[in-house]
Amino acid sequence: MKPINEGELQEQFRVQTCKEHEVLSLWKKNWTGLWSLEGKVEKVVEDVEDVAEVIEKVAATADNALATVADQLPDGSKLKEAALMAEHVSSVTEKDAQYIENLIHNVEDLKQDLEDLETMVEPVVDKFKDNK
Repeated sequence: MKPINEGELQEQFRVQTCKEHEVLSLWKKNWTGLWSLEGKVEKVVEDVEDVAEVIEKVAATADNALATVADQLPDGSKLKEAALMAEHVSSVTEKDAQYIENLIHNVEDLKQDLEDLETMVEPVVDKFKDNK
């Protein structure tokens, strides 16, 4: 095996460093673009969460009221069947609204994780940028 001289080693390190710098710079540039959308997306997410909370409360209230009404109607009547069907729909709607709220909370957790990752990677990117 041929020994590597110091000049070759330095050149390999320089080439590797340049490649890493290019990758990290590209990643940071794309990352910055994503964060620029953050404010707009955050507002939409807040609105969706507010709507989901209202829907969940309305559906829960409707579910309870329809169950009470259905219990008081005669078995086999069309009105009782309609009340039971509406109760089922409100129950499913309530669960879907809760699912949306949980999804939003998971996305918020993911956002925090990405921000933490950015905080950890930022010094490395800056270091490579300064060494260029």
